[in-house]
Amino acid sequence: MKKKEYQVFLERYNKFKNNNLPTPFWDEERQTLEYVYFNQKEKKKALNDSKLHIAYTLTDALSDITLNSFYYSYNCKIYQSKKVGDNYEEAVIIGHTHAHSFEEVVHSLYNYPESFSIPKEDEQFYSKQELEYLRRVKKYLLFIGLKDSEGFRNKVGRYRNAKQKKYENAYIYIFSTKEINAILKGKNYLIKEYLDFYKETTKYAKGEYQALIVDEEDNFKLFIEFTHEIVQTYYSVKDVYHNDKLKDNDKVLIRYFKVLEKY
Repeated sequence: MKKKEYQVFLERYNKFKNNNLPTPFWDEERQTLEYVYFNQKEKKKALNDSKLHIAYTLTDALSDITLNSFYYSYNCKIYQSKKVGDNYEEAVIIGHTHAHSFEEVVHSLYNYPESFSIPKEDEQFYSKQELEYLRRVKKYLLFIGLKDSEGFRNKVGRYRNAKQKKYENAYIYIFSTKEINAILKGKNYLIKEYLDFYKETTKYAKGEYQALIVDEEDNFKLFIEFTHEIVQTYYSVKDVYHNDKLKDNDKVLIRYFKVLEKY
């Protein structure tokens, strides 16, 4: 975009020239949500003697105003330039770096799932929920075979993943190690408390209801396909399923499956 064209483009923000707090602005033409405000103490002739600020998240906008930000440190591939003689050469290393938003951390994980890690001493900067999210995403990306990016531009093939396509409609369920071991020994059903919307009998078509099974550390263990389910009394299954809340005549759902893959 030429300088003159850019100045015309910026005129869309002139209606916010008296706003000194982040103002949500939905740009219909570009289909983007921005937060716009002007800092009246900064001078810029091209924009009515005010300084325009545009942020794409409210967090970034308020960080700018309050001079405060998040800090997340982690390890991943980083690019460094070092001087060799009269020239600078680029080196790729696994190094320690940081970000100021959780979205930036996720971006690094997505680009470098193999080398991304959070040192134990850096976990203090993350919530339990964030750590669990990053662990699941990292292990899923590795499970589907995603490699670290090479260079700053990825080839389109990186975004056309055959394994993700294979599992894209599968649920992901967390099972205990005990439950997984029982399945590996031949168990082929799950028992759940009955809910009113369950049907007495349900049959699933091939490929209709599939699930990836992970353990409590998000390691991928099994790929299963549910075949059918039936409703029974608690009394008929109490020797293999214990639930203190249920009486003998209460209903339970038995969901049968077959194991398609083991990892």
